[in-house]
This record gives sequence, C-alpha cells and structure tokens, in this order.
Amino acid sequence: MAYDALVRICERKRGCRKREAAARRTLAACPGLQFGVAQSLVFGVLVLSCKDPAAAVPAEAEAKPVVTVSSASPTQTPTPTHTAVEVAPVVFGDGGIAGCATVVSATRLKRPGPYALAPVGGSIAAYVREDDKPSLLATVDRGVKDESEGGSKPSSPPCVAAGARAFCADAQGVVRLYELGPAPRKVESVTLHARPGAALAAAPVGSHSVVAYLRDHVTSEGVRMAAYLADETGAEQPLSDDGAGATSVALTGAVAVYIDARRGMSPVHARALGAGPKVAVGPDVVVFVGGSAEAATRVYAASSGKTTWALLPIAHDIGFGLAVIALGADPQMDAPVAWSDYPNGLDPAPVAAATTDDGTAYVARVRPSSATYNSPRVLELGRIDAAGAFVAMGLVPTQGSPRDVALAAAGKDVVLAWDDGAGGAIERLHCVP
Repeated sequence: MAYDALVRICERKRGCRKREAAARRTLAACPGLQFGVAQSLVFGVLVLSCKDPAAAVPAEAEAKPVVTVSSASPTQTPTPTHTAVEVAPVVFGDGGIAGCATVVSATRLKRPGPYALAPVGGSIAAYVREDDKPSLLATVDRGVKDESEGGSKPSSPPCVAAGARAFCADAQGVVRLYELGPAPRKVESVTLHARPGAALAAAPVGSHSVVAYLRDHVTSEGVRMAAYLADETGAEQPLSDDGAGATSVALTGAVAVYIDARRGMSPVHARALGAGPKVAVGPDVVVFVGGSAEAATRVYAASSGKTTWALLPIAHDIGFGLAVIALGADPQMDAPVAWSDYPNGLDPAPVAAATTDDGTAYVARVRPSSATYNSPRVLELGRIDAAGAFVAMGLVPTQGSPRDVALAAAGKDVVLAWDDGAGGAIERLHCVP
C-alpha cells in the first residue's frame, strides 16, 4: 500500500523536514490515493514525530558540509544546489588543517571560556569575564604565557573587544568600558544599559571603539527588544528602527548587522557605519530574510577590505547551514547569499570570524560531525573566498564536543580559542589561502 511506502520512506530518511517532503512527494505521485480519517491522523503523527535511526552511520556515508551560492530575495530564502567539500580527519595535537602550519600548538588553559581575544602589546591576549570586568588569562605570541592564577568559573556572555578596549556587561546588564592590558582599567565615565544576559558585539570604527547591544524597548505594540550603538565616550544612538525588533547584533569596522529572529521568518538588517567626530549610521536595509529561527539563533559578521559579510547559521528549505550574506560597503536589498550546509541542525551554532593582514577572512564554526541525531560536535576552520562562499579548510583537533569559540588575527596568523570536553584551549596557526 502507498501508506506502507510512506512508513518505509520515513524510516529511511534523516531529518523530519526531509521526511515530510518525501512523504508529500509520494502523495503527489498517487492522485487516486484516498486516506481514511484514522490513517490521515496516523500519517500526521508519523511525519511530525519520526526520529533519526539509532543505528550508527558508516564513516563513508556520513554527511559532508556543502557549499552553495545563490541570490537571496528579501522575501524568500534561496534553495541551494549542493556541492561537496571534503574535510580531512584530524588528531588532537596535530595541525590537522590543510594549508595551515602550527605556530603555537594547542595549549590547555587554566580556566574555561567563553573567551575574548584582543591585541595587547604585540601579542594576542585571552580574557575571561569576572562579573563586569575582563580578567587576563593568557597571552599568545610565539608561545602561550599563562597569566592566570585560577579562579571561579568565568561569567557568560564574555566581554567583547574593540581593538585595545573591551566592553563588559554584568549580570544586571550594566555595560562598562575597559582599557585592556595586564591589569585592565575601567573608564569610569562610561556606563551603558543592556538587556541582562544578552550578548554584546564590538569593533573599531575608525578611531572609535564601538559596542552594539540589545535592550527592552516599550512600543505601541508592547515591550520588544531593540538594538543600540555606543562609542568610547558613552554616546548612545539607536541601531534598529522603531518598527523592527532585534534579537542579535554583530559589527565590523564598516557595517552593523542585526537580526529579528522569529519562528516564521528572520529578517536580517544592515546599516553602514562611518567614522567622524561621531559614528555615523546609514539607512536601515533588510538584506536577507531567513527561515524559522531557533531559541539561540545569532548573527555574526566578517569583513575584508570594503567587503562585509553577515554570517547566519539557520534552517533553510529542508536543511540547515551557514548563510554567508554579501553586504559590501553599502548594504542593499536582495544581497547575494552563499550557503554552506551542516550535516544536521544545531542550536546554538557558535561562529567566530577574523581578518588577517593579507585580507583573508577566516571563519571558525561549530557544527555536527554527521547527520546522525545528537552526533558529536566538531570545530571547523575555513575562509571566505573571492566569490563570497565559505571554504572549509579542516577540523581543529579537540577533545570532546567544542562549545564556545573565539578567533583573532595576529598579523597573517590566526589565534583560535575554544572550550571542549577537557576545558579551554588556545592555539596559533599560519594559513595560506
């Protein structure tokens, strides 16, 4: 019977969205098929509740990440055409990444993350957040110098660095500015107010150190979150429009990005930033509309020269992937989008980006290792190529599933820090694109 065929389809497929699509295609191929009320109810439960098979997936059958390129409409998420990207297996302690040499091998840190990485005194310094202030953990040059005497578990979300300055929010959402160094100095004149627990974003904009953050805002429709910008003087200005909500923010030196993540759709907004006596904010443009968001969906950003990309890990069509949205220096509607698919969905899906002195934009992301339900997470390093697509370079060796990730440029090198099952780690790599 056609109904039995649907059951077999469900058993063979992975991912409920794929099962539903396959079932509906089968129904469309059988125009004469009639379901009774009972069978229709069972079919609905089947489509909505079938789970991934428990059996292990052979290594050669595991899903590889894929990269696709399309042009996004501000009212429709593009459907990708899949192209496989091979990733070599790695062992902890090796470089493990094609085209990269290990400058400083992975070194365990005394305290877990999340971390903030910032250039300090010619080195990259790793900080953790203690209440409302940054605490120096280690510095990385041609080796790792442990600067920490230990302490309690760091606070989350972490501080965010804008050059040699950092912004930190305490548990009540009070944001403070610090001049970074071995003993960070608080700038007493700057006090901002953000939503407690919401992640911040920061970047240098010209000579300014700029932070973006979320805060509850009362509107005619009730209370909703809005996005704001402030610089090192504490001067604040709205980032999101009155009619738009905001659930996550990201910054580069040229563009601010925010997303209004919802269950039905997730519009991504971008605004150009200009440096002068004060930070100038350009028009608000909806550059992309993503699909249904998860509880912890976040937007990120990367840049190279005059080009900026918004990075959004989100569900699309019948899959889940990293949308690389090309914004340029002057964001426009209908921005080109390149999709790099994950083997399965993930929430949260951490991403970090940094641009080296040669203009290469590197991206580190956490993704599932395979399409198997609840498969171990892996930490993948890649770059954004000239076509605006994510190019996977390889897996960073970890012990257990990685969680938080931070990335910073050190000349033409990248410094990567992360948390995994064994605690925190940091390493420095020199990569050739």
